[in-house]
Amino acid sequence: MFHWCPPVPLESVTLSRSAARCLPLQDHMLVCVFGDEHSPLLGLRNLVMPLRAGNLTGAELHTVLLLGSLQYLQREWEHIHYFPRIYILPGSPLCRADLRAAQVSQCASCLILSTCCDSSLEPSLQDKESVLASLNIQSMQFPDSRPDSSLAGSPHPGADDMKPPFRQSGLRVPVVADLVHSSNVQYMSSLDSLETSFSDLHLTQAFASGSVFSVGVLDSLVSATYFNRHAPALIRTLVTGGATPSVESQLAEEDMLRGGPSDVTSPHLRHHAKMAQLPLSRGPLANLSCGIFQELFCKSLDAFGILCLGLYRLLDAPNPALRRYCAALRLP
Repeated sequence: MFHWCPPVPLESVTLSRSAARCLPLQDHMLVCVFGDEHSPLLGLRNLVMPLRAGNLTGAELHTVLLLGSLQYLQREWEHIHYFPRIYILPGSPLCRADLRAAQVSQCASCLILSTCCDSSLEPSLQDKESVLASLNIQSMQFPDSRPDSSLAGSPHPGADDMKPPFRQSGLRVPVVADLVHSSNVQYMSSLDSLETSFSDLHLTQAFASGSVFSVGVLDSLVSATYFNRHAPALIRTLVTGGATPSVESQLAEEDMLRGGPSDVTSPHLRHHAKMAQLPLSRGPLANLSCGIFQELFCKSLDAFGILCLGLYRLLDAPNPALRRYCAALRLP
């Protein structure tokens, strides 16, 4: 089950720079796409479907803004035009004016995708667009345009915690870049570039902090599937809340999703697994006194039925960019 709406015309969701600046974009998903009318399709529907999963409530849906060539995005639009709250900003991820119009400083996450499949290029050049776009965002500075009242703080306790954090530097923008060759991760981070030789993507700071993704990471999933055929179903359930036979039938027969008669407001239809990043300073986990991850894992599971897959921890000081790394559980 997914959030669905009647097909939306491309013209009604295509924004200009001025129109994008007027949108109240906060905590949104910014997807930067490199491609043109001749590029192969990435399949953005597979990206959007987990963001519109039925186990999410309407308040938990993030607005999705696609930044890239209009000629390419209009080819993808026929596969995602029935999902709500998706907008298109024609432009280039390398243009800072387009990035500022997309309010990259206020986004929940910025994903960089490239359709480059030219095997004749050197491996180090096949990811040049993704690398340049990531470095371009990191070097950006954002002036503080908030009113003085917001700087003084809200008179209501806890109100500031609900607002997205203001970022003055692009280093603090959560960027995830998809790389064709994992060895190009050395160009994404200053610390990784100091390594004399590239050994493993999993040992780099960029991968540990969630800044890069490579198709080679899926090799571990293929290996896990060989020993346990239920591994893909488990991951799919955690990400999308599970698939239904009706949805599978629609995608297999018609290659599209249609609205159904189900009452999506029924609570039992949304009672599925949900993956989320929870802070330890507030929320349900704030009252748990834990010294080590083992205690957090056991107490959260016993008290709330929450399965902790890992910790997203800050790097040791000095860390002006407030970078984090993920300490995750290993698959059995």
